[in-house]
Amino acid sequence: MTQASSFSREVASGGAFGSYEENKKVEAAAMSFVSRWYQKKGWQVTDVSAECLGYDLHCIKGRQIAHIEVKGSSGVDRKFIITANEMRAWEADPSFVHTLVANVKNKPQLHQFIGAESDEIPSIYCSVIHG
Repeated sequence: MTQASSFSREVASGGAFGSYEENKKVEAAAMSFVSRWYQKKGWQVTDVSAECLGYDLHCIKGRQIAHIEVKGSSGVDRKFIITANEMRAWEADPSFVHTLVANVKNKPQLHQFIGAESDEIPSIYCSVIHG
């Protein structure tokens, strides 16, 4: 299999780059889904995504705090890109929860990876250098 056809299969199944417009729609749908999910469970949810903290939502329930990084995917695969800032937060913050909403447009599936103790910490992540 060529590298191009492998990439094409990943795009078709989700977990790869889409257009800027499509990615924004998927991310917005995932943020909305996760916010509602936490609110239904009694959490107070604040969107902090513009503050570059390495996570998107600050959630409080009583004395519990959760820092939620939200990723969305239009496909069913559990693939996502994680930035260096998000990776640092994941490794250092015991309140960090990486949340992926797969198949966000059809039948959303919530997957959560909690802090550095998660069995599913990514071994690689993508970095793009603009020059």
